[in-house]
Amino acid sequence: MKPEELVAAAELLLAKDYPSEGECRAAAHACYYAALHMAGPYVDVEVKSDKDRHKNVRSRMKKRQFTRKPPLHVARLANYFEDLHRLRVWADYDFEAQFSLDHADQALEWMRGALSARSA
Repeated sequence: MKPEELVAAAELLLAKDYPSEGECRAAAHACYYAALHMAGPYVDVEVKSDKDRHKNVRSRMKKRQFTRKPPLHVARLANYFEDLHRLRVWADYDFEAQFSLDHADQALEWMRGALSARSA
């Protein structure tokens, strides 16, 4: 599976006139994991096997500690990565706070922005 497929799944989840809160949460989750898998190779984190993958990718993206020259879409992700993580944690764990379509749309817009840089 490619990260772009996760973004496409998020788009499908939000394509309804009135997506449920669960669909909004799932879309934000998918966007974050797409970003995690896109960024990992450029900050020398093996997402599949590194038990501290989230912490390591977040830290290195925040500091822009790339181990090789990142393509534009990964460099752009560095601007949003921490916020995508924050939304994913909220979506996955804070069921007492409402997670709205606006939150899911924000995650999707960040990923669309990164992906648009990929094709530029």
